Amino acid sequence: MKKIIKKQKQAKETNRTLIWKGFFIASLMFYIFQNVFCFAGEGAGTTAFNFLKIGAGARPVGMGEAYSALADDINAIYWNPAGLGHITEREVTASYLSYVAGINSGYFGYALPLVKGSLGVGVVYLDYGQIQETTLDDPDGVNLGCYRPYDLAVIAAYGCEVAGGLNVGINMKGVHEDIQGYTANAIAFDIGTLYDLPANDLTLACSVKNFGLQTKAFIKEKHDLPLMLDIGLGYSLLADALKIGLNLYQPQGGDFNFNIGGEYCWNKLVSLRMGYKSIGKDLKTGSDKDSFTGLSVGLGVNMKMYQLDYAFVPFNELGNTHRLSFGLKWGKNDVAFGKEKRKVSKQKVSKKKKVVKKQKINKKKRTVKKETVSKKKKIVRKKKINKKKESVKKQMVSKKKKVVKKQKIKNKKVSKKNKNKKEIGVEFYQNGKKYAKQKKYQIAIKEYRGALKRGHKTAELYAGMGYCYYKLGNKKAAKSLYKRALAMDPDNKRIKKNLKKMSKKGKIKNNKKVVDKWRNL
Repeated sequence: MKKIIKKQKQAKETNRTLIWKGFFIASLMFYIFQNVFCFAGEGAGTTAFNFLKIGAGARPVGMGEAYSALADDINAIYWNPAGLGHITEREVTASYLSYVAGINSGYFGYALPLVKGSLGVGVVYLDYGQIQETTLDDPDGVNLGCYRPYDLAVIAAYGCEVAGGLNVGINMKGVHEDIQGYTANAIAFDIGTLYDLPANDLTLACSVKNFGLQTKAFIKEKHDLPLMLDIGLGYSLLADALKIGLNLYQPQGGDFNFNIGGEYCWNKLVSLRMGYKSIGKDLKTGSDKDSFTGLSVGLGVNMKMYQLDYAFVPFNELGNTHRLSFGLKWGKNDVAFGKEKRKVSKQKVSKKKKVVKKQKINKKKRTVKKETVSKKKKIVRKKKINKKKESVKKQMVSKKKKVVKKQKIKNKKVSKKNKNKKEIGVEFYQNGKKYAKQKKYQIAIKEYRGALKRGHKTAELYAGMGYCYYKLGNKKAAKSLYKRALAMDPDNKRIKKNLKKMSKKGKIKNNKKVVDKWRNL
């Protein structure tokens, strides 16, 4: 019990230290964000490349984008690169977004596990559709034609586990925008951390997104990127079947907002998702659709190595958005390179050695068992042989005794026929005495009874017969016989002494019923 209590105390202390470490990391990231990266003079709405704020992937969006602390799949490339440290198999995903105002977007990602951590590659594409070109001279643009602006971001990411439960990741984005032949480029980075507390089923996340600079402007003026600080908390329940996420984030020049959402996976087959974004309050217009602003719902289906996800997000009067993602996973636990393959081979060799050792031990045990079984069998055989010999000897002895007895009986019968009854009764009495001295009490009783039948009734005979019954353990018969003997010879001191010994109180009481029984003998 003391050891168990110590272990529980140690586990609580480690959990506390882990939680404090997580909060320390989050506060450090926030301090760096506030003092180094923010806020260089421009207000909200003045940043460039705002398409980077649009979420990628149907699963995170269906959870209300409260995903940075729950990132454990290929979507971590976009949301929190530290989550790539949890990937153990190759993953590919392709996503399509039907956005508002005829805007469409696509996302492609690929993740590859390494010896330590995982690499990820992603592409985000946003198509604004055809737009009618206009000028001041021709505001309708009848003869000017159309143009098709688009945004593109290419992402390379890496994430791994640095210490016990602490994952760190980074991604680099090459960003490009094109509007009617005018282009702008930028380089951006996301730096993320993810801290697991398995004892409490908690995960803490902190990341800085879109930290970088614009390398080329459309004409002359350059703008800042949509820099953002994101702090997340994840909680798993019901053996990871239910996951709940909470995100606090602050964009450059803006206020803190929050996202909250969750996912419930039934039988590892169907996932139901729902979330809410506090920024949805900015979309309220006083219409009947205001109650749905900020909400999102999603559905996922898992089929072994395939995954299909859908997300629906309403945007009030602007319309509704639909996201559809398809994912593929393969090569579980056998996609590592270099040292990882060596580890696998070493594990196989060690397993083979263990199997060989077990086989040797089993063989030894079997041989020992066989030897012990054979020894036991030999002992049993010897015992059986000895028993047979003893039984044979006993049978021979018993046969000899029977023959001798038969001869004696025959001799007795012949002698008894030639003599009178009284003489025969005296002989029975004397034989009874002899057998009593030899401690053959049952034979002596038979002889005494023979004497009684032939009319030889004396006090000594009843006393001798009572003595034989006493030795055989029949005290009632012995007492009655001694009383009968005392009745015939009341002055016999020896009979009195023996009767007193057998009686509890030492008094002699003649039981007439018992005496009468023995008179008939």
